[in-house]
Amino acid sequence: MVENFDVFTEQSQLIARRAYEIALQHRHSTIDESHMLLALLESTDDVLTKLFEVMSLDIQQLKNETYMVMKRQRKVAFWKGQNYQFFATPTIKGLIEDSVSISKKLGQEKVSSAHVFAGLVNVSLKNHQAENGSNVAQILINSKITARKVLEDLKMIDTKSKDNKKAQKT
Repeated sequence: MVENFDVFTEQSQLIARRAYEIALQHRHSTIDESHMLLALLESTDDVLTKLFEVMSLDIQQLKNETYMVMKRQRKVAFWKGQNYQFFATPTIKGLIEDSVSISKKLGQEKVSSAHVFAGLVNVSLKNHQAENGSNVAQILINSKITARKVLEDLKMIDTKSKDNKKAQKT
């Protein structure tokens, strides 16, 4: 498990915070992949926005489908502003580990929100293949989002970014 969350960019930490807020708003006692997906889809992070554009994702459609998933989730019965303990699901823990691994694989020092998205896709689809799939995995499958495609597009964005920086120096 990741022990130092300083490896996450400020944007990716804000997304984690937003996932918590979404769970709180919906009166859920666990933070799961639906909360994380919605937080990622709501993000205005430049790299994540560029990734979504390259992938030609219909963000509004994905948001709508994610809201529908969250509406069907069990709510905490007596929610009166009390302090409830929240838990992260094992999928979220796997997502964090995969995000760190992906950023290292791409030679990045920090885990960006795009790496978090890649981690979410990777762990959700792995769980689906192991017959522990979720509604979020089904959303990803229906939208033709694959871990390979996300990784390829991330590499392409990174390469273009590096090429632009080299061109600016000359």
